[in-house]
Amino acid sequence: MKRIELPEMIDADLIDRIYRYCYARTSCSHEAESLCSDILYAVVKSCHDDREVTNPIGYFWSVARNVYADYCKKRRIQTENTVVVSDELWEMMPDMDTDDAASDAQLLSSIYRQISNLSQAYRKVMIGYYLDGKSTARLAWELSIKETTVRQRLFSARNDVKKGVTKMEGTRMINKPTALQEMRWAEWGTGNPLDGDPREVCKRQMSKHIVWLCRKQPKTAREISDELGVPMTYVEEELEIQVYGTNGRYGMLRKTDAGKYIANCILLDEKEIAALQKLYIDCIPVISDTVIRYIAENKEKYCAFPYINRNPTLNLILWQQISSMADAFSDCVISRLKKKDLADVQPSERPFTVYCYKSGAEAVHWGGGWDGVEASDICGYKHIILNNIYIGRIQPHFHCGYNVSNDAKLRMAIRAVYGLPVSELTEDEREIAAKSIECGYLYREKDVLYTKFLVNKEQDSHALFDTTELLYPLMPAEAVNEVAGKIAEFVRQNVPKHLIGDYRFVNNLASMPVLDTLVEALIDQKILTPPENGIGAEGIWMSVM
Repeated sequence: MKRIELPEMIDADLIDRIYRYCYARTSCSHEAESLCSDILYAVVKSCHDDREVTNPIGYFWSVARNVYADYCKKRRIQTENTVVVSDELWEMMPDMDTDDAASDAQLLSSIYRQISNLSQAYRKVMIGYYLDGKSTARLAWELSIKETTVRQRLFSARNDVKKGVTKMEGTRMINKPTALQEMRWAEWGTGNPLDGDPREVCKRQMSKHIVWLCRKQPKTAREISDELGVPMTYVEEELEIQVYGTNGRYGMLRKTDAGKYIANCILLDEKEIAALQKLYIDCIPVISDTVIRYIAENKEKYCAFPYINRNPTLNLILWQQISSMADAFSDCVISRLKKKDLADVQPSERPFTVYCYKSGAEAVHWGGGWDGVEASDICGYKHIILNNIYIGRIQPHFHCGYNVSNDAKLRMAIRAVYGLPVSELTEDEREIAAKSIECGYLYREKDVLYTKFLVNKEQDSHALFDTTELLYPLMPAEAVNEVAGKIAEFVRQNVPKHLIGDYRFVNNLASMPVLDTLVEALIDQKILTPPENGIGAEGIWMSVM
């Protein structure tokens, strides 16, 4: 082949081989790209005549080595930016075809990958001895271990690297990128999130996959690395993050005395959550019938509560109470578990707790939430507490930590508890009032605005749910006992020992279908009327002082 024809051989495969050759010698993608471009330019520049080239591939690598030598000389990277692999490390590698620089680059890349997969203790001695050229005595001093320990770790690490490289070569997995399937969780937190919510540092896919692997059985960092195909250096870093959480006391993982890692929260798979929720779904007809009957018998009691806003309708009152009504059966199950089925288990107590289950893209999501916010010295009140529940039928107005002072619509509603004449409002305030009416905070009666959602005096708050609490003993005991027994059996068989005290959160996950299905039953019976588009006064109330 003539030199002038050589540029025609430059294809994507050759460029990739040259790039890997460059990357193995620079360990930097930007430097590798620059060096690769220089090599290709040198090849093209040299092909300007008709001289014959008997070994075109050899010619390419000859140019590559010359360009690389010049690169090293100019930047002095022999001692500053490159890693020199000792002959000893090369020699203990398996026999492979290393006739050209590209093969050398592949082998070097695989060596580096296997070293990165070692645990921290072994990785340090390998890098120090083979790549940094340190003696075993120096490493022993730096690591505060015996020199014999250094030699033992080197021996074990060499074997692991050799096995890993051999396996990669045999299965053609060199430089294969790690691909993780998307991990979806349905997750809840209960308690004070300001104390530290570990979910805040468990949002990435790798984080979730690591926690998932440890959900029932403790795993070593090595086992996790092998199962995920992620280098140890990344796994170890992630493990520390998940153990620490956000406050150093409660993370998604805990480290055992044996140095392994296991989930520190209830985490169920799809089959487990489906089986648990079916226990409650099967009881929904009797739960709904009990609640509907109770409401019919106690309408007057509900309406007799001393709300101070102008028009506390039964519909708004029932929306306020619906979450507690839905909890009646579940709370009876918990009571049974505490007294009977799991009486020997001490319930766990934490400022904040996470519980979750694996959820597919098509999974049905049940349940809702209940958030409260407080404010002091606002709109003439010494103190206020605002609450809202939210489920499929009701959208949330606010969440924990919300600053009421920054919400002009809410402030308008707070001012209007006893009536607010429209004539007293400025033009800007009238615009705010209109928006407040639109989201369900206010209603207008002639020339006066009134707060639409429920309002009570703070001294009466302790009795808000007294009527609904009388519903609890009416739940069918036979159904309660059956569900409790099956929940207890599941907990003992499937929950790690250190998490058995979290059994109430297993029950919480199991009971989630009740709220939505109860709401739909009450809507079908014309007992509840949902807000249009999910936004209204339904499910929101305020206590004032």
